[in-house]
Amino acid sequence: MSAATPLRPAGEPGVYRGDVLFTMGGRWELTIRVVRPTGRVEIPLREEVARQR
Repeated sequence: MSAATPLRPAGEPGVYRGDVLFTMGGRWELTIRVVRPTGRVEIPLREEVARQR
C-alpha cells in the first residue's frame, strides 16, 4: 500500500509537516522524499502502529 502526503511549511525555515493516516496496525515502511533542483534525497523511516482491539 502506498500514499502520497504533501508536506507544508511548519513556521520555521526548513521544517515541514504532513499527516499520515495509518489504516491498519503493524509495521509501516515510510520514505520521506525531498526533490530539489540540485537533486533528490530519500529518508527511510519505520513506524510501528498499535493494532486496534
